[in-house]
Amino acid sequence: MNPQTYEERIQNVFDSYCKKILKAQIIDLYRKKRRQAKYEICFSEMSAQELAELSVTDKYFVDEYGF
Repeated sequence: MNPQTYEERIQNVFDSYCKKILKAQIIDLYRKKRRQAKYEICFSEMSAQELAELSVTDKYFVDEYGF
């Protein structure tokens, strides 16, 4: 086996390894997004009552004046 073909073989193995890792990462990201989508709701899809339940109004210093 001459050195050039050996180096090409190593490059091909590394290339294949990188592609497998990237493919597995993409699949993992899609699974995480799908899992997350089950529990998340956009604010635009919520009713006014649901939004009111999530909001909080702070009432600090209502009757005090600062000079």
